[in-house]
Amino acid sequence: MALPKTTMVFPSTLHGQTNGNLPTHLLVKIGVGTALMERTAARSFIAMFNEARSVGFNIKHVGHYRSFQEQLNLFLSRYEPVSLTIYAATSSSNRKKWDDALKYGHGSVYWRKRLINGRYPATAATPGNSNHGWGLALDIAEEYDSDSAPDPIRNVFVNWLISNAHRFGVSAELDSEPWHWRYVAGDKIPQATLDYEKGAGSNVEPQQAQPVSPSLRFDYPGTPLKVGSKGVAVQLVQAVVGATQDGDFGSATHRRVVDWQSRNGLKADGIVGATAWKKMFG
Repeated sequence: MALPKTTMVFPSTLHGQTNGNLPTHLLVKIGVGTALMERTAARSFIAMFNEARSVGFNIKHVGHYRSFQEQLNLFLSRYEPVSLTIYAATSSSNRKKWDDALKYGHGSVYWRKRLINGRYPATAATPGNSNHGWGLALDIAEEYDSDSAPDPIRNVFVNWLISNAHRFGVSAELDSEPWHWRYVAGDKIPQATLDYEKGAGSNVEPQQAQPVSPSLRFDYPGTPLKVGSKGVAVQLVQAVVGATQDGDFGSATHRRVVDWQSRNGLKADGIVGATAWKKMFG
């Protein structure tokens, strides 16, 4: 899945700060468990998640601000130091060059992923270089089963983020990590965030939204969805494109679908056929 990736602009609050050592006055709770983020980024994540909740997503997290020590521990759990020869023979997706490794007592600046239970773990930034250490990144999870543990983010939520995160100055970072999103807009607070803070809300009207049941199947209904279509399948599409989730495919939903199709390289006709459905729900 190709995710939207935008160059980061750092908030001015971070000037003169050190990655993983942010003072507590720069960190704010965002209303998702214990998650902390840099205060500028927090504004947009709070606004964005308010809109996501209004269309039925129950949001959790599995990673937020990390201190330098926490990032170091994570990195060491996933990577091991190797020689230059081994490093050169390792796939670029499974290796890292950590220039400061010698400074922290390690024998090599070349590292490769550890093979854990027959699998390679997710990528981790080298200590001091993580966007988590700037308080700008969040690893998003959901809650959609009967236990309290965070559940992996689903394609339907990822597609909602693809359609809507840019409005809040939020972008993905790696195609391989659809759960990892970061604030990229610097001091230029996005209009959608300002609208939420002013009490004007977003384009989604919470009082009209009907939550999507996590038990619903995402099978293509067999016929294209377009203006005039009604029902649960329309509701699912509305959740992805950020339209009011009332199950009625009207002109507002049509506009949102056209916008979503344009940004995903599909024919922008406002009709959700089998190809668009597969792109939305995998």
